[in-house]
Amino acid sequence: MTRLRPIAIAVVFLTLAACGDGGGSGNDSAVRIPSEAELAGTYDLATTFAGSSQPALGVASASVGFDLTLSVPPVTMHGTLDKNGTVALEGTNFGSDAREFVHGRARVEVRAGVLRILGALDDPPFEATFVMERPVGSDLTGTSGPYLLRLDRSPSSCGCSTVVHLDLTVAAGGTGSAPDASELFPDEGGGLVVGALTGVSVLITPTGRFTMSARYDNPPLEFCAPTTFGGPCTFSSSGTLPAHPGASTSADFVVRDGLTVEVGAGTIAIVR
Repeated sequence: MTRLRPIAIAVVFLTLAACGDGGGSGNDSAVRIPSEAELAGTYDLATTFAGSSQPALGVASASVGFDLTLSVPPVTMHGTLDKNGTVALEGTNFGSDAREFVHGRARVEVRAGVLRILGALDDPPFEATFVMERPVGSDLTGTSGPYLLRLDRSPSSCGCSTVVHLDLTVAAGGTGSAPDASELFPDEGGGLVVGALTGVSVLITPTGRFTMSARYDNPPLEFCAPTTFGGPCTFSSSGTLPAHPGASTSADFVVRDGLTVEVGAGTIAIVR
């Protein structure tokens, strides 16, 4: 359903020392290079695009083998970490029908108890520097549990306000999933099913930022049917989770068909 569209790429190896603390003590003895296994997990992400002075915040993840995924910009990259803690990166964007290649470079370190991956992307329109941070020993299992999602406007044909009950199971590294969940229009009978989220996966950072993706099933929407051209549909959301039971936050969501065309969008109130 997606098509690779090669573009000309000039790989520029940037010096990333400027991405350091800036306000640190300058004591290099306090800095060490982590192992790939230690780097695996979710990170809080700050990306500064070329021409901008304000970083955009998001979610990133690293896995053993040094696969990186950034939500801002939406790219996945891979590289081989060398003994000096640097890595050349290459990958593609995601979330668009037109795939573009992206290259860059990154440096990894542990400084003052924080894992950091500092990188740069050189290919327009992704040209940017980024900083990924995760405290050493972070354990995100405490974010597991039930969450109530209140959609202000269902992407289904009803166009009504609906609710989804999600029961998240989150690993220490910040990756999580949930059983399939029905999208309900509340009524006196307990709720009318108007859709469903299946294959739910989440990434949750140490500060509570999250990204969520799922397949959106809604039989009345023919363009979401997996057997039709353009199906199935995907549901994605990003924001910040409530910090504790009884708290609530809000986030945006979007539903796209299999050709990545937006077919629904709205706001979610998240209650823990």
